[in-house]
Amino acid sequence: MERAHFLSNLAANGTDITAQRLTELATELDLPAADLLVIAGHPVPAELLPRSVTPRS
Repeated sequence: MERAHFLSNLAANGTDITAQRLTELATELDLPAADLLVIAGHPVPAELLPRSVTPRS
C-alpha cells in the first residue's frame, strides 16, 4: 500500500487501531510514534511528548 494512501486511511479510521499496533507501525514506517498516534486520532502519552510540551487536561 502506498504510504500516502495508508496515512490517509489512518486519518479516517485510525481510532479502530490500538495504540500498541500504531507504535509498531510507526517503527515500520520510520515515523515517530507520537506523530502516528496523532494522525490516527489517539491521545499521545506523556512519555512520548517533547519535554517542553505540557499535556493538555
